[in-house]
Amino acid sequence: MKSIKNLAFTAFLTIGTLGTAMLASCNSDECKDVVCQNGGTCVGGNCVCPSGYEGVNCETESAAKYVGSWTAADKEEGSAIPSYTATITKNTVTVLNIGEFSNGFFDNDVQATLNGTTLSIASQEPDNDGYSVSGNATYTAGTPATIEWTYKLTDPSNDVLNYTGTWTK
Repeated sequence: MKSIKNLAFTAFLTIGTLGTAMLASCNSDECKDVVCQNGGTCVGGNCVCPSGYEGVNCETESAAKYVGSWTAADKEEGSAIPSYTATITKNTVTVLNIGEFSNGFFDNDVQATLNGTTLSIASQEPDNDGYSVSGNATYTAGTPATIEWTYKLTDPSNDVLNYTGTWTK
């Protein structure tokens, strides 16, 4: 009788072990057929993109949507300045060059760092003449696409002018 119990117990353990192994082998690898580009990694069947890339498979440079000519309408502490055209070009996958920033106030390009839909201008003197600029912007996709700016210009005596702006493309 004892050997039948041992045999039944052994059979139960064997069936349980095989069942668990078979069940575990049925779980598919969610990332098996996912190919992430540009250094992206697959997590749970979806690509997680590195900074500077986006898209289902990280196939698109984030900077692409910013590159081109933008119609800029800025205001200096509430007073509108004449609208102008600013041009954005790619420097690196996370740095953009902006020409004609603030209606051509600077002779040289202003550099902005890209992080998703946010642009940041670290305090800089594009012309090395004592005038600096800093600010932030948010991109919104659509027709037209828009960039909403908040920035400040500081003169050599540290007087600050605050600006807001809406750029469209």
